[in-house]
Amino acid sequence: MNLILLLDYLEKESYSGAITYLSVEAYPIAAETVSSLQFGADSGLDKYKPLLEKVFRESKPGLNRFDLGLNRILLLYIGPFDRLFVQEAISETFQFIFHDPFSPEVNAELWTPDVFQKLLSISSPNALLSTYCAASSARAAMAVAGWFVAKHRGALGKREMTLASPDTDRLSGWKRINEKRLIERFHKGDF
Repeated sequence: MNLILLLDYLEKESYSGAITYLSVEAYPIAAETVSSLQFGADSGLDKYKPLLEKVFRESKPGLNRFDLGLNRILLLYIGPFDRLFVQEAISETFQFIFHDPFSPEVNAELWTPDVFQKLLSISSPNALLSTYCAASSARAAMAVAGWFVAKHRGALGKREMTLASPDTDRLSGWKRINEKRLIERFHKGDF
């Protein structure tokens, strides 16, 4: 969904710059399932269904590369996140990260300092990570991994969400979190 929303936004804004989008899918949907996806009030997104069907039909375990046209590349890793950095060398650095796994309560293994350190390792110096999650434990894991963290007004009906960056200047304009305090609480076992 994040890829579709990004492609739609880029089209509406007539953005022609190069985009490389990396996604990790441990359990990808079947290509046949794509046709039943519903986008609610945003039915204009249906035009991306053929692209998604192709991607999921042609993907194999490991890193897949798709040229989406218009200077857009999709790197789709099929497998668990923790295997990505063992099996593949990621040479790109990323400006934006949409960290969108299920919540820390449901999918704890994707909300650890180790995961956020790996994301930091493929991030540009002024990258921006965003997530719908506002849990203190997730924010603490980001801080332990070396990210600076801020709160942001929530999307899709949520009260707040989280932004993070390796560059404090990138977070100007948003309410910063006390990373030092979160790190102390993390090491004390509060989470």
